[in-house]
Amino acid sequence: MTWPLRLRPARRADYPALLTLWLTLTIQAHPTIPPGYWRSSLPWVRDRYLPEGQTWLALDGDKMCGFICILPPHLLGALFVAPRYRGRGLAQRLMRHAKRHHPWLLLEAYCANRRALAFYRRQGFRVLEQQIQPGTGQAVATLLWQADGA
Repeated sequence: MTWPLRLRPARRADYPALLTLWLTLTIQAHPTIPPGYWRSSLPWVRDRYLPEGQTWLALDGDKMCGFICILPPHLLGALFVAPRYRGRGLAQRLMRHAKRHHPWLLLEAYCANRRALAFYRRQGFRVLEQQIQPGTGQAVATLLWQADGA
């Protein structure tokens, strides 16, 4: 592993590898949701989510090891780090990068994903509300982060 890893904006040529990484990590992070739910979302992620969002990749050489995607105007749509790279500050680095470009960020996280909720709270996010997501029947929390003075 080359450290520090480098960050760069995603390009359309990255989409096949990015979609594979997204699907793998999404299924791992959400074991209470059937994998078919995520597989059926692939066309939407490929055709709408990635082209409309600002996605930054974390790269170890040429290997994609994590990413963050912000949908306009300030929705944190995804933050994932491959298991081999966890616990090394990469998620925090991706989050800092996003925070430098946005005065506030909003996100939804599944309540069953306690690890993600704890991470977001450590990053200064606060829970605004919880509700049941219609497509999955799972509880989701809406969280907000605001820069000082925002």
